[in-house]
Amino acid sequence: MSKGCRKPIPDKPEPPPAKSQISKTANFGGTGGGPFEISDNSTTFNLQKVILKTGSAIDNIQLMLGDAIKSKYTPSIGGPGGKQQEWNVPNGEFVTQI
Repeated sequence: MSKGCRKPIPDKPEPPPAKSQISKTANFGGTGGGPFEISDNSTTFNLQKVILKTGSAIDNIQLMLGDAIKSKYTPSIGGPGGKQQEWNVPNGEFVTQI
């Protein structure tokens, strides 16, 4: 670099280093429920959206993962009941724990 120049500032913050840690809880739900886990081995995809179906409890969950180029949905886990709600992760923010 020539004198007086400095490194450019990126437009968006860099995501934290990719890592996954899966913790299981006790089983919850009705007579048809069972334990589950959602995982993805990509080191470039971040959580972009959480899709829930809820009533008095969470009936179903699905995640949308992606990077700047493409995105994909995880399998939908749970039953058909409840009202669908979506939460988009704001640009420049990264979910580190759920």
